[in-house]
Amino acid sequence: MTKKIIAVIATCACAFCMFAFVGCGSTSDMMGVVQNSTPESYYLSSLNSLMSEINNSLDGFNDTVKNKDIDAMKKTLDATQNTIDKINKLDVPENCKDVQAKYLDGLNSMQKCFSDYIQVFTDQKEGKITNEVLAQRVAEIQKSYNSAMNSLKEADKLASSVLS
Repeated sequence: MTKKIIAVIATCACAFCMFAFVGCGSTSDMMGVVQNSTPESYYLSSLNSLMSEINNSLDGFNDTVKNKDIDAMKKTLDATQNTIDKINKLDVPENCKDVQAKYLDGLNSMQKCFSDYIQVFTDQKEGKITNEVLAQRVAEIQKSYNSAMNSLKEADKLASSVLS
């Protein structure tokens, strides 16, 4: 049962990594954005770079989950939070405020999910929970994860509409 739960967590982390890599637009879109040099294009380009930075931070998360390396998971979360803080500090043009809010909503929710995963593994390691409780908590985290993914998808759509 525990291997199945770890596989679910690893799949979630992998899916987030792939989504974060896509960020708010394709590389070719972003190249055109930089050439346009409007405040919106500069913002979206900066956002795309930071989303790539998050992806790089999360690259090893699958291995840390598989190995139940709680310390490495925490380091990954710290690195990701530092990047989210940078996104929070971006100078956001007025017509990109919804984009910013949606990305931060999704990223903060995602960060909470990963924190919850760390707590679940910590509780399991310390013998505080049964496998049944572990499965229940992972299912709850999965629901939150799905919601976070939806927010990030909506943010991508909003970002694309700014490019149009």
